[in-house]
Amino acid sequence: MSDLVRSNKVTAYWKGEGVAVGVFYKTHDKLKEVLSTDAEVATAGFTMPEGTEEQPVTAGDKLAAFKNFLMANASAFGIQYDPVDRRADEFKFPNKYNNENLPEYSKKMAEKAIADTVARVNNNVVPSLIKNAGLADGSEVNYGVADEAEMKIEESYNNGNIKYATVKYGVALQVGENTVNTSITVEVVSGQLRKPRELADGVALTQTGVKEYLIENGLLPKVEKPAKEDTADEATSEDGATQDTAEDASVNAE
Repeated sequence: MSDLVRSNKVTAYWKGEGVAVGVFYKTHDKLKEVLSTDAEVATAGFTMPEGTEEQPVTAGDKLAAFKNFLMANASAFGIQYDPVDRRADEFKFPNKYNNENLPEYSKKMAEKAIADTVARVNNNVVPSLIKNAGLADGSEVNYGVADEAEMKIEESYNNGNIKYATVKYGVALQVGENTVNTSITVEVVSGQLRKPRELADGVALTQTGVKEYLIENGLLPKVEKPAKEDTADEATSEDGATQDTAEDASVNAE
């Protein structure tokens, strides 16, 4: 048997009369669809439950039975069903947000976005500036995100979960004894936390964007490119001298 493909989610719905469809997912990626009428389903031993007058079985009961069957017998369809969330804690965020959990996870999102970018600056930019621009040995960019936030809930769902909101945090960037203060805003859009892409004033939260911001504010030195020699002017001067000599020779000949 070939290697099984890991799935962490199974859904089921009705397609036509009496035909249930089960879908295996890995997070948001669809892996496989299985119909209750497929031959491999019958081979694996599934039969749709039938109720009686005394103990009726609803359409929802039948769908749940099919879904549970797929989870328990996933290997028969080339799937390893494993619903445990195996992502590292830093990548785990809830699917729903409210007044209680938004402050915690919005700050976590802000810190992650800044940390990722600062790490790239420290790894790819700072060593070059130390070597070529006189930045002190051992220098690095450090950051801090304020605990207090300015949270604005713009719209909520009927169940109270947040649909649209913004959470703004103060941010300090530091190199040596020099510090610049800015801010970052985390958004909730359609109920989901969105990773910020910029700091205040449109500063792109990228390696280049943060590097240029730190240079503009005097925290990092700018590499000065050596001025090019003005060879064109020199050539013109030489040409002029040659031309003058030729004209003098012509006059003398006359």
